[in-house]
Amino acid sequence: MDTPPNDPRQALALAIEKRDALRREFGGIQDALARTQSTIFELRTKLQAAEAAFEQARQTSVTCLVDEALGQVTEARPSLRQMRSDLATAEDELAAARDAQAVLTERQKAVESKLSWAKSEVRSALHGVVQGSPEVTRLLEEAKALEAQLIERMAQIAYLVGAGVLYSAVYDPFALRPLGNALIPNPTSSQAWAFLLEKEGRRDNPEWHAALTALDADAQTSLPSGATATASGKGGLRKMLGGR
Repeated sequence: MDTPPNDPRQALALAIEKRDALRREFGGIQDALARTQSTIFELRTKLQAAEAAFEQARQTSVTCLVDEALGQVTEARPSLRQMRSDLATAEDELAAARDAQAVLTERQKAVESKLSWAKSEVRSALHGVVQGSPEVTRLLEEAKALEAQLIERMAQIAYLVGAGVLYSAVYDPFALRPLGNALIPNPTSSQAWAFLLEKEGRRDNPEWHAALTALDADAQTSLPSGATATASGKGGLRKMLGGR
């Protein structure tokens, strides 16, 4: 049975294939540019040698002509025509190599632009896989259930504080609420999540980090199950609320 075209994992697989092909093309152009630069260096050296040889031959030819005019014995005059031809050839070869370098540079810029878009497409497709996965759906359901438990327990504590039988300092109702900091008093949603992780003493999740890294290369990578994901923070919120 064929996978439907709108399947998130197939979309991710196609995006990864496109990105990786562009990466290979970009790498090939980089290698070609390196070889071209090396060729340019060699041809520049060759041209400098040809220029020096031509100038030396021209000086020798002048000396021979002077000696001949004075009736003195001279050595055979060098062929300036051949040396001028060699010089022109060296100039043409260097110009061609520089033109090739310019073409490769433009091609590199074009592929780099395509690669940037391809990377964005992979990120978007990866988001689609994670967002619609049963693992994340279950994780969100568990989080909402735990939130409901937390709210119910905090409501009881709030009642007891309001009734005057508990001191208000017995529990900080904002312990898990990311209130921002002096630099960012009103954090965005993304910043709020980052502050919460920092407050809970966690900046990374090894299971999800490993899964997302693998998913970036293989669209069929399995995602961590919310039921088995490692609890973190102050004793584990799930355990604190009586969860398993």
